[in-house]
Amino acid sequence: MWFTEQLLDYHSLLGEVYLKQGSYHIVLTKDEESKSAGQYLSRVLDALNINLKNKADAYESPVLGALFLMNNYHFILKIFTRNTTMQPLLERAVSDIEQHYADLIEYEMKSYQKGFAKLIPFLGQEMSISGSQADKPNKAQKALLKEKFKGFNTELEELCRVHGQYSIPDSRLRQRVREDNIELLEPLYSEFFRVYGQSKFTSKPEKYLKYTPQKLEEALNKFFDNGAT
Repeated sequence: MWFTEQLLDYHSLLGEVYLKQGSYHIVLTKDEESKSAGQYLSRVLDALNINLKNKADAYESPVLGALFLMNNYHFILKIFTRNTTMQPLLERAVSDIEQHYADLIEYEMKSYQKGFAKLIPFLGQEMSISGSQADKPNKAQKALLKEKFKGFNTELEELCRVHGQYSIPDSRLRQRVREDNIELLEPLYSEFFRVYGQSKFTSKPEKYLKYTPQKLEEALNKFFDNGAT
């Protein structure tokens, strides 16, 4: 991308060479040169996207692959939105190129959040505990609540561990991903904790009720800390 960005200083020549492709007797207008340069840049980006996708597919973890693409798409988007020459040229060949990359980032965000899929089933409220049951759930209810809270804690701690190894260099994107993660999990967990957290299902609450909703949010806000620059 840096090389392509540097080529933009010669975009008129670039467009002329790309369009003529050996027919050097053709005289191009400035408009044709700009349109041709945009078509060239579009093809460069297409090839780059294919290369990035192939690299992402090589990751063993789909979550890492999605983060890799998200980082790179965001980097590309930053380059051509800050470059006063590149974006107008690209838009001669591709309509709304900025929205296209925003959509790619959003798609990879959804792919990345599939990594939270193991957490969600623990927060289901298929069991009703109310009134006197909340003070004294039966044996089966106690066992199920222990399983749910323990499972959630285990999966969350594993996510915290692996996210300590992941990186999102851009501070704005990093914060956006954190906020989206909180938006995904915090409402579900808060409601689950409200309904079941006060029921007397264990004599060791410190073992199962390790995360209040506030502590969950604090944990999610520490994702990518080791990758922050």
